[in-house]
Parts: sequence; C-alpha cells; structure tokens
Amino acid sequence: MEKEEMEDSIVLAYRVTKQDKKKHIIYDSGIVPSKSFVRQFIDCMKVELSDTDGSAKDVTGTEVNMPGDIYAAEYHYGLHRADASEHNDDYGILVGASDTPPDNSDCVLYSPIHDGSESGELEYGEMLFHDVTEESGYIEASMRRIFYNGGTENVVVKEIGLVVNQTHANKNFLWIRDVLDTPVTVEPAQTLTVQYIMKTKA
Repeated sequence: MEKEEMEDSIVLAYRVTKQDKKKHIIYDSGIVPSKSFVRQFIDCMKVELSDTDGSAKDVTGTEVNMPGDIYAAEYHYGLHRADASEHNDDYGILVGASDTPPDNSDCVLYSPIHDGSESGELEYGEMLFHDVTEESGYIEASMRRIFYNGGTENVVVKEIGLVVNQTHANKNFLWIRDVLDTPVTVEPAQTLTVQYIMKTKA
C-alpha cells in the first residue's frame, strides 16, 4: 500500500497467504485495500455509542432489535467479540466460495466454507490478535486466522469476512466482507492465512 493512501485516514486492508505442507509461502496477495465495513458495523456502533435503540441484521438475515440501555445486561449488545476458538465457524474471520460482488447491505458470506475435513471444507484455527504497534507515526492493529485443508480435494476460496458475536444476545453480525481479486485454491495439506489490518496515522 502506498504511503499517500495512508495519509490522514483510517485504512482497512487484508492479506491472504498460502503455505505448502512444509509451511513455505507459495502465494501472497500482498496488502489489499478492503471494501470496508458493511452496514451492520455502523448499526452496532450507533447503538453502542449513542445509547439509543437500534437494529441490525444478523447472519440469518433477521432484523434484530438492539436496545440502547447498556446497563440492562439481559439486553446488552455492547460486547463485540471475534475471538473464536479452533473449529468455530460461527464467527471470527470466515472464508467462502462465492464471488458475488460485495455490497453495503451484505449480512452473511454468500457461500460459507464450513469447518471440517470433508469435501469443500477447511479446518478453522483459532483467531489470533497482534499487539497494537506504532511506527513512523502510524498505528496498526491486526488479526488473523489459519485454515487447513485436511481433506483430499482442492478447496477454492473466493470471499472472506469478519463476523462478530454480540455476547449477551448470542447473535452474530457480519462486519466486513471482501471478494478476493484472485481466488485461492487450497490443495490438500496446504494452509491459508487470512489477516485483516487496521491502520491509521497518529
């Protein structure tokens, strides 16, 4: 990403790499600007920041009412979590097989690839979060997830995204969705790493 693209802005980007069974990197997308957050991110933040009622579509496409009273624990939507564990394909960074162009109204990956070792599946690793870093006036935070093809057939990844769990309501909301410029074919015994990066100038 060119330095001028980062000036006085908050940038969301992703990076996709593929490793062979010896852990050698055999594909690297480089840092690619994301299509950015979708509607549900703004909807959730509006409720959280304004303490007023709102709503957002969860990953089932259902409009969920979100009371703004953050002190009512039974209604509290304020804890946004992406720290999914190994084999959890409900939230965190997810991957899919659809090349449907991204849209602000997206609420789910169009063709999610589920956790497992059967045909069309990938084994999901746990979500990993990097420490916030500051260098040359830039502040960066990132998260990543590793996916392993434990099956016997190729799996083609075309879309990626971030789904966040709202803990007290136990509802999942899509916050980010991107379609890869180049689909990545993950062969048996290969791993795919998807990283989302947020960066801003201090």
